[in-house]
Amino acid sequence: MLIFFFRHGLYICGNMSNLTASSKTWKQIRGKLTERREVGRELKLVCEIHGTITPVSSPNDFRTKSPEGGCGVLCKTVLNCTHECESICHINDREHAHYKCRKPCLKLCGNNHSCREKCFVKCPPCNVKMEKTLPCEHVLAMPCHRDPTQVNCLVLVDKKKPCGHMEKMTCFTNPASIRCREVVPKTLTCGHVKEAECHVDPGLITCKVQVTKVLIPCGHEQVVLCHMHPEMISCETDVEKEFEACKHKVRHLNFKFNFDLFLYATVLISFK
Repeated sequence: MLIFFFRHGLYICGNMSNLTASSKTWKQIRGKLTERREVGRELKLVCEIHGTITPVSSPNDFRTKSPEGGCGVLCKTVLNCTHECESICHINDREHAHYKCRKPCLKLCGNNHSCREKCFVKCPPCNVKMEKTLPCEHVLAMPCHRDPTQVNCLVLVDKKKPCGHMEKMTCFTNPASIRCREVVPKTLTCGHVKEAECHVDPGLITCKVQVTKVLIPCGHEQVVLCHMHPEMISCETDVEKEFEACKHKVRHLNFKFNFDLFLYATVLISFK
């Protein structure tokens, strides 16, 4: 037997036949309740919100007919977002402080684009593509939330570099940051002129013009590349030199010559 004390009365749930079979008191109680028509096979639950009456006669009826403590009617309370609550009638959270509205959000961004999220989700930055004018006055398509003053303009334009040459580059690019690859005549430190890319320092260019130089220390003249230093060049002039020991003479190129090694080699060859 179950006894329920409600706000407006006492409710007893049980098997009346079993109770009256073993107790005179319950027989008297049954008589009184029957006279007043207060005995039945079901309870009638009245919804305080909608006024609907729900009969229940088993524990399962509470789960199926009143799952949220109310009736079976949809709540339909108008929320702060102007949508209606889609939950079944409920007694908890009547202020809907924890309710998550899953209908499409009705909010608009500053450019009147609709939010694409569910109503309960915080509106993200608007990604609708639209055309905006940049500080350079070019017009680009970008997400609605982007600040045009923070966008690099990718339009190709002709710009003058510090050297005076023109080159096509993206609008946001600083011309001073671009190496000029225009091929121009460059006067080298030696006075010769060589074509090279504009950005190249002429002092770093190796001059390969053939010139006549007086070699050091022999004093012979020889045609070499301009950048070669006279002291670092092997003389290729054919000269005659004399061995100090035997006074014999031999002709050879005038590069640094090791006479002792030459003599040693000659002696070895003669003994073979």
